[in-house]
Amino acid sequence: PADLESAALEAAVTRQRGSKGFDNANGLLADFDVLSLCETNAQWYTDTKSRPLGVRAKLEDIVSRYRRVLFLGTSMGGFAALSHAHLADTVAVFGPQTDLTISHLRPGFAFDDLEAATVNM
Repeated sequence: PADLESAALEAAVTRQRGSKGFDNANGLLADFDVLSLCETNAQWYTDTKSRPLGVRAKLEDIVSRYRRVLFLGTSMGGFAALSHAHLADTVAVFGPQTDLTISHLRPGFAFDDLEAATVNM
Protein backbone atom coordinates (compact mmCIF):
# COMPACT_ATOMS: atom_id res chain seq x y z
CA PRO A 1 0.00 0.00 0.00
CA ALA A 2 1.13 3.52 -0.81
CA ASP A 3 0.71 4.68 2.82
CA LEU A 4 3.08 1.96 4.02
CA GLU A 5 5.64 2.76 1.32
CA SER A 6 5.54 6.44 2.20
CA ALA A 7 5.83 5.75 5.93
CA ALA A 8 8.73 3.35 5.36
CA LEU A 9 10.57 5.90 3.24
CA GLU A 10 10.14 8.58 5.91
CA ALA A 11 10.98 6.21 8.78
CA ALA A 12 14.15 5.05 7.08
CA VAL A 13 15.82 8.41 7.68
CA THR A 14 17.93 7.82 10.75
CA ARG A 15 19.71 10.60 12.61
CA GLN A 16 23.06 9.58 14.03
CA ARG A 17 23.99 11.92 16.90
CA GLY A 18 27.32 12.43 18.63
CA SER A 19 30.57 14.33 18.37
CA LYS A 20 32.34 14.91 15.08
CA GLY A 21 34.01 11.79 13.75
CA PHE A 22 33.77 8.36 15.30
CA ASP A 23 32.34 8.12 18.82
CA ASN A 24 34.00 5.06 20.38
CA ALA A 25 31.74 5.13 23.45
CA ASN A 26 28.58 4.67 21.38
CA GLY A 27 30.04 3.08 18.27
CA LEU A 28 28.52 5.78 16.07
CA LEU A 29 29.79 7.88 13.22
CA ALA A 30 28.47 11.38 13.78
CA ASP A 31 27.35 14.34 11.73
CA PHE A 32 25.54 12.54 8.95
CA ASP A 33 22.23 10.84 8.28
CA VAL A 34 21.64 7.51 6.58
CA LEU A 35 18.63 6.69 4.44
CA SER A 36 18.42 2.98 3.63
CA LEU A 37 15.90 1.84 1.05
CA CYS A 38 14.73 -1.68 0.32
CA GLU A 39 12.86 -2.06 -2.95
CA THR A 40 10.11 -4.56 -2.15
CA ASN A 41 8.02 -3.76 -5.22
CA ALA A 42 10.59 -5.00 -7.75
CA GLN A 43 10.17 -1.71 -9.62
CA TRP A 44 13.81 -0.66 -9.57
CA TYR A 45 12.83 2.52 -7.66
CA THR A 46 11.07 3.68 -10.82
CA ASP A 47 7.69 5.28 -11.36
CA THR A 48 5.57 4.00 -14.22
CA LYS A 49 2.20 5.14 -15.54
CA SER A 50 0.53 2.03 -14.17
CA ARG A 51 2.29 2.14 -10.80
CA PRO A 52 3.54 5.54 -9.64
CA LEU A 53 5.44 5.20 -6.36
CA GLY A 54 6.45 8.85 -6.11
CA VAL A 55 10.09 7.90 -5.47
CA ARG A 56 11.54 10.90 -7.29
CA ALA A 57 9.34 13.42 -5.44
CA LYS A 58 10.08 11.78 -2.08
CA LEU A 59 13.82 11.78 -2.72
CA GLU A 60 13.71 15.40 -3.91
CA ASP A 61 12.00 16.38 -0.66
CA ILE A 62 14.47 14.48 1.51
CA VAL A 63 17.68 15.58 -0.24
CA SER A 64 16.59 19.23 -0.22
CA ARG A 65 17.24 19.20 3.54
CA TYR A 66 20.95 18.41 3.16
CA ARG A 67 24.06 20.28 2.14
CA ARG A 68 25.72 17.20 0.59
CA VAL A 69 24.22 13.93 -0.62
CA LEU A 70 25.79 10.60 -1.61
CA PHE A 71 23.86 7.82 -3.35
CA LEU A 72 25.35 4.33 -3.12
CA GLY A 73 23.91 1.21 -4.73
CA THR A 74 24.51 -2.22 -6.22
CA SER A 75 22.64 -3.94 -9.03
CA MET A 76 19.03 -2.68 -8.80
CA GLY A 77 20.13 -0.08 -6.26
CA GLY A 78 22.91 0.98 -8.61
CA PHE A 79 20.32 1.52 -11.32
CA ALA A 80 18.34 3.64 -8.86
CA ALA A 81 21.39 5.65 -7.77
CA LEU A 82 22.25 6.42 -11.40
CA SER A 83 18.61 7.18 -12.27
CA HIS A 84 18.41 9.76 -9.49
CA ALA A 85 22.03 10.98 -9.77
CA HIS A 86 20.88 14.52 -10.54
CA LEU A 87 19.74 14.76 -6.90
CA ALA A 88 23.14 13.82 -5.42
CA ASP A 89 26.56 15.39 -5.18
CA THR A 90 28.26 12.01 -5.49
CA VAL A 91 27.12 8.62 -6.76
CA ALA A 92 28.97 5.33 -6.24
CA VAL A 93 27.62 2.16 -7.83
CA PHE A 94 28.80 -1.44 -7.96
CA GLY A 95 27.56 -3.75 -10.71
CA PRO A 96 24.60 -1.57 -11.66
CA GLN A 97 22.00 -2.75 -14.10
CA THR A 98 22.12 -0.22 -16.91
CA ASP A 99 19.70 -1.50 -19.55
CA LEU A 100 16.47 -3.00 -18.28
CA THR A 101 15.43 -4.07 -21.78
CA ILE A 102 18.18 -6.74 -21.87
CA SER A 103 18.76 -7.51 -18.18
CA HIS A 104 18.07 -11.09 -17.14
CA LEU A 105 16.48 -9.86 -13.92
CA ARG A 106 14.16 -6.91 -14.53
CA PRO A 107 10.87 -5.44 -13.39
CA GLY A 108 7.66 -6.74 -14.91
CA PHE A 109 7.08 -3.51 -16.82
CA ALA A 110 5.69 -3.16 -20.30
CA PHE A 111 8.57 -2.94 -22.80
CA ASP A 112 7.92 0.80 -23.31
CA ASP A 113 8.31 1.38 -19.56
CA LEU A 114 11.55 -0.65 -19.53
CA GLU A 115 12.89 1.52 -22.34
CA ALA A 116 11.76 4.74 -20.64
CA ALA A 117 13.39 3.75 -17.34
CA THR A 118 16.64 2.91 -19.11
CA VAL A 119 16.64 6.18 -21.08
CA ASN A 120 15.83 8.14 -17.93
CA MET A 121 18.89 6.69 -16.22
